[in-house]
Amino acid sequence: MGITKTEIFTTKQNKLANILKALAHPARIATISQHLNELKNIGIIKGCVEGTSISYCIDEKVWKQVKNEFDSFLVSFQAKENCS
Repeated sequence: MGITKTEIFTTKQNKLANILKALAHPARIATISQHLNELKNIGIIKGCVEGTSISYCIDEKVWKQVKNEFDSFLVSFQAKENCS
């Protein structure tokens, strides 16, 4: 299998790909702690330790950035007239 060459893509494309990877990977969806760790690593959520528990919350600033990334990605779609 070849090496992924992220340098051939824009920073924006790589950032969106990392966000989608963290949100969509089936192993992370099935394994909650791993999923929360990935979300924390990309900054979507914050966690604080309370005794033996960790409480998580969405980082609103990062969430807005993620929303803007999705919005600009989805808005950039242009339908082709003769798509078959």
